[in-house]
Amino acid sequence: MKLCTKTLKKEPEKWGNVQGVYCSGHMLQLCINIALKQDRIRRTVAAARNLVGHFRKSAKATVALKDKQKQQNVVVHTLTNDVATHWNSTCEMLDQLVEQRWPVTAVLSDPSITKKADRTLDLTADQWKLAQETAEVLGPLITLTELLSQEENVLLSATMQMLFNLKRRHLSPEEDDSPAIREVKKTLITEIDSRWKLSLLEPSSIYLLSSALDQRFKQLKFLTNEKKDLVYIEVRLIF
Repeated sequence: MKLCTKTLKKEPEKWGNVQGVYCSGHMLQLCINIALKQDRIRRTVAAARNLVGHFRKSAKATVALKDKQKQQNVVVHTLTNDVATHWNSTCEMLDQLVEQRWPVTAVLSDPSITKKADRTLDLTADQWKLAQETAEVLGPLITLTELLSQEENVLLSATMQMLFNLKRRHLSPEEDDSPAIREVKKTLITEIDSRWKLSLLEPSSIYLLSSALDQRFKQLKFLTNEKKDLVYIEVRLIF
């Protein structure tokens, strides 16, 4: 996509002022990958991965987990590990593990099932809390990434609306956020601003022009009134 834009720009008399548009789903994934490199998040994910790996390797622990799930009326799931290169699988692993916390803890604390050396695999209270918070932050981002990556839907006009709403509603710091989650949100906002250059969006931006021409987003509620007027002027100049 970068090469295509670069090639077309060599013939401005034929193609005009070409603006490159990159895969928004991929760009959002890059933002998330950087946010997940924070040390506390990384160590919690590694601990969760080791814990899931224990149940996947031990048939005895797996059978016991199913029994505990039934006893505690928890959905019977087989724990699944994540794929290091797919952040969405990390979110799913954490979410599922939090769901299964008490059956998992019950198995690990039972000396007839778990060896003493393996009982230390259980997450600390802080890690359980951080795993839950991380899954809650990442959950909506999975939905957004999937929307932005769908080939059958043209979502150029929705990109800015989605990103500004994501920053304002989902990534705004909450009073009860832990320091680690505050840092994750801060990193995500910084990366999104940087990769889409949100603070430098010109009225002639193809993202803003497409939004102004879309009946769903033409009011440009995510912009200031002054910026809206400039975008509308650009639209009138084009048409």
